[in-house]
Amino acid sequence: MSDDEAVGWVEEWIDAGVELVSDADLGWSLLSELLAASPRTLRNSINDAHLAAIAVSRGATLASFDSDFEAFVAHGLRWEQLATT
Repeated sequence: MSDDEAVGWVEEWIDAGVELVSDADLGWSLLSELLAASPRTLRNSINDAHLAAIAVSRGATLASFDSDFEAFVAHGLRWEQLATT
């Protein structure tokens, strides 16, 4: 996927009503809980745990093709696994 295609996807999501959120109020306790829940090494799970923590703290649903997010569902993540075609 080109950079222009990626930006186009984000623009379509925003036009469809997807809300961009901040991690400004994210607490360490939630992030560290999710890091501990990941079966992967810290180096490989930090980004997923960070995104999951933002979603949990905002009461948002995280939609992703990445099945690694399933590890965070038991910790409050609402996750929608997108289907690959």
